[in-house]
Parts: sequence; structure tokens; C-alpha cells
Amino acid sequence: MEKSDILKVNKLVFEYILNLDDVELKQLLNGVKFLELRDGEDAGEKLSPNKSSNKKVIGKKLESSKRKPRASRIENDSDDKRLEEVLIKLNSVITKEEAYDYLKNSGLKVNELKAIAKKAEIFVKSRSKKEEIIDKLVQGTVGVKIKMKILKEG
Repeated sequence: MEKSDILKVNKLVFEYILNLDDVELKQLLNGVKFLELRDGEDAGEKLSPNKSSNKKVIGKKLESSKRKPRASRIENDSDDKRLEEVLIKLNSVITKEEAYDYLKNSGLKVNELKAIAKKAEIFVKSRSKKEEIIDKLVQGTVGVKIKMKILKEG
């Protein structure tokens, strides 16, 4: 591949990412969503980052293997969607206190919290208690955002 082709691809990706809204960008950065390359309907068609139909941000699925991990024993897709919504809400919260209150009052069970941690790629010990899992989730989402903000500003 030539250098000019690499630069063209780079430009396409940057333009696409610049057109994402804040929620989509946060989901992409936190691993809730990812970019996927697909063949277009027409091989000669140019993908435009401004057209919403060309967006290829697709959510991760837990059903990547036949056997589900213990931490993510979720009965159906509605539970999976609910956990994704909790993770999105958690990533949109600004302060650690808000995140703690939200998770404590959410009524989520330990296995659901573990599944959320797994989606967020936050390591949680198998014998962790609910409070420890909530703490890890808050530190791994809101805490990281706060640290990054301090590093960028400071």
C-alpha cells in the first residue's frame, strides 16, 4: 500500500470520528461500540462520513462463543440492552458521587454488575462483593475520565 493510500484512509477515519456525537464517541472509547469495515452496496460508491447510513459503529455482543462466562449469565437480549444502557449512563456521569449513587440505587445484582464490568473491560475478582464491584466500575469509568481531564489540562 502506498503512502498516499494510507493518508486517504487516515483522512476518512478522522472525518468519520469527528462527525460522531459525544455519546457515540464515549461508547467507542469505552469499548461499548466498535468500528467495523463492511463492503458497500456499490463497489464504486464512496463512503461519506456525513451520511448517517454509512456509520458502522456496532455494539459488542456477549454471544461471541457458545458458552457464556459466569459473570455475564444474562437470560435474554432485553437484559443485555439494559446493562448496556447502565454502562452508557455510567459513562455519561460527571462525578464519582453521582456514579456511586446511580449504581447503588439501580437495583442491579452482583452478576449484572460483573457483566457490566466485563463489557467495560474492567477486571473484577470472581469473589468480589457488590460494594467492591461498584467501586471498581466507578474508578474504571468516571475515575479514568477525571484523571484524563486533569492530565490534559495540567
